[in-house]
Amino acid sequence: MKSRVILLVLTLYSIKLCTQHTPHSLIGSYAGENWFKWMSDSSWTITSDTFNLYIADTNCHFSGCMTGFCISAFYQTLYSFCNYPVPDNYYTLFYAGDSMQIKYDNISQPPPNIHFFSQRFYGRQIDTIPYIIEEKQDESGKIIVYPIPAHDLIYIEAPYDHYFIELINMQGDAVLKSESFFRKISLPLSSLKAGMYVLRIFSDNINDAVFEKIIIE
Repeated sequence: MKSRVILLVLTLYSIKLCTQHTPHSLIGSYAGENWFKWMSDSSWTITSDTFNLYIADTNCHFSGCMTGFCISAFYQTLYSFCNYPVPDNYYTLFYAGDSMQIKYDNISQPPPNIHFFSQRFYGRQIDTIPYIIEEKQDESGKIIVYPIPAHDLIYIEAPYDHYFIELINMQGDAVLKSESFFRKISLPLSSLKAGMYVLRIFSDNINDAVFEKIIIE
């Protein structure tokens, strides 16, 4: 009987570990309400907006943007990791991996135009953004592509000393080709039309190619 109880406890503990959220599960688009006001305003301006979260790592750091507002800071979750204390006047919280809250009170814009403002955002995850390419992993690490959606540049981090990159449009044409001897590079995209593309990354063995959908805005 005792061994059955121990087995049951171990099984439940294993299930709990398997269901823990990871930083990668936070990455995506969050739709919700954005509240904004300058320090001199008497009331909030409330609009519908979408926050695109591009980066979330195990060091509790994240980066993302919404209309006219980008953040690169630390975050806190209410489950399993990154549960450190945060200041009362500014924080970013994630709840159970599918909703988020941003609070910034009396924060100044960067100089020379120093104006204090407050901003709140409450959103629920509506889509995932393929920031981490999960299909290709080895002892050296992972291939990382960001930001998605992209604008003028896209960044690639790969565990190879020599590899090739191709950007393919929806008609199957390779509109950009590059060869790299560096593990972290940036690719200019300003000459390409907005739309959906497929990024192909491969080392010396083309059969090990990784494919990833990206969006250019």
